[in-house]
Amino acid sequence: SITVEDANKIQPYKPNAFATHTYKKEEDGYIYYDGTKGSGNYTTFNYNDETSKTWKSLAKGESVVMPQSAYNYTIGTTKNGQKMLSYKADGSTNASYWLASRAVNCYSYGSVDFDMRNVYGGYVLSSRLYYSYGSAYGNSRGVRPVVSLESGVQLTEKVGDTWNLGK
Repeated sequence: SITVEDANKIQPYKPNAFATHTYKKEEDGYIYYDGTKGSGNYTTFNYNDETSKTWKSLAKGESVVMPQSAYNYTIGTTKNGQKMLSYKADGSTNASYWLASRAVNCYSYGSVDFDMRNVYGGYVLSSRLYYSYGSAYGNSRGVRPVVSLESGVQLTEKVGDTWNLGK
């Protein structure tokens, strides 16, 4: 599948630098955003620890810095590459599929959305899958292959780390 970086090159689109925000579970049990109590009155903050690749939950007195990495943009339709992003195989528009990239959406009310990037309705988006306060959100898309091969193509031999294709 393609990544958001691939889509950005095709568009072309250059995202702004990402801000970071600190979430802390204070001694009163509530989640604070950059030093201010979040208006959502959340008491749970789950996050994916990049170092250990595991999900963790903030305990009282603990904090974590989260990057705001979500952004959206409209896909152009004038270049062939742009058409590849938003057109279906049958030539119709509004392809819908996941990109192999994740994103984080930070909110001042004390919550974070953990998202997957996707193409939908002529846009590159990030769609939430999980909330830091413990709820899941359902979205469904397909995965778009980078290369499509005819059904008769087979792997013929491996040379080093590369497989050759044949019929």
